[in-house]
Amino acid sequence: MIRKKRLLVYPFDNDFLAVIKHTELISEYEITKLVSPNGWGFAGKDAGSSGKWKETGIKVEGNFKEALGACEAVLFVDSHLKLDFEKIVYPKMLEAITGKKDILCEIKVEDKIKKELAELASNNGVSCDFLSDNEVWSSPALSEIYNINIPVIFVLGISERANKFEIQLALRKRLLKEGYKVSQVGTKKYCELLGFHSMPSFIYGNSLSEPEKITLFNHYIKKMEKEEKPDVIIIGLPGGTMKFNNKYTCNYGITSYEISQAVIPDAAICSVLYEDYKPAYFENVCKSLQYKLGFKVDCFNLSNYQFDWIRTESSMQMCFTLLDSKAVIQKIENLSGMETPIFNILEEDHSDEMCKFILDKLGSYAEVSAF
Repeated sequence: MIRKKRLLVYPFDNDFLAVIKHTELISEYEITKLVSPNGWGFAGKDAGSSGKWKETGIKVEGNFKEALGACEAVLFVDSHLKLDFEKIVYPKMLEAITGKKDILCEIKVEDKIKKELAELASNNGVSCDFLSDNEVWSSPALSEIYNINIPVIFVLGISERANKFEIQLALRKRLLKEGYKVSQVGTKKYCELLGFHSMPSFIYGNSLSEPEKITLFNHYIKKMEKEEKPDVIIIGLPGGTMKFNNKYTCNYGITSYEISQAVIPDAAICSVLYEDYKPAYFENVCKSLQYKLGFKVDCFNLSNYQFDWIRTESSMQMCFTLLDSKAVIQKIENLSGMETPIFNILEEDHSDEMCKFILDKLGSYAEVSAF
């Protein structure tokens, strides 16, 4: 059995908590240290408290230098809470490399700094990997798109901060446990650490036209189908599916639209922010997404993030309030009896029920022999 490298994650915030819950999906590393700036309020507490979740057994630390000595590699993540790269993050990268630690970086870094770090790593006999797609993508030779002949599951969110990645990982773990071969495209740059593909870079770039992106993504998934021969494909749709309002547009849901035009899902899970919804809200979302994206939402997830209007207006950026999972459960109970079921992915029994519901949905298609 290959020994896993001890990994430090910096800067840790609740956006990374989904990975902590599903560390068994990581084959090469063992997450042993989580470090956050002291001002974020996570240091000294169990990682689970950052997301108002149960204890994980990993305590968040505030001293990067001390934690560094107990690890062999450092993952620098693009946290939701932002830090000054030049003043805070870059010096810690240098400290890690000169301390003979491998580094992996999800944060977008200028080419000049990439080169400097790579040279320093080489001189110190360690690796320096930037977790981004370095492939040069060309315009597709053909404009036609292909049918995908195996089941596809979409995981989408009305906006960011809606527990989408938690859903993607829970689905993956359950399907693998059931013995299915899973191909997957996720919404984080470190998805490869968890055994699946990150979203290809051309989706976010401007070197291709929007129609070319749609065609190329279809070809990308078709190639995956042919080469990996999976039983099912899970695709996480980046960003939100529609603008939040005229000020906070979530990129107008353009990326979700493009992916939905490239691939038709066989099942779709839509996650929404916490709010005092009436049943009509979910009915309207179903109709809106069906008309806009062309597919039916099979079930909803109610996130434990609520949009914070007051903080958003004062800070001029989207802010959210984190709620206890019990409040989410209570809200779901108040909405029971709806035609489209609602789950809370943060609760283990709800997670199991959601995965079973999706498996049953796929199994209802007689032509899908794998299910």
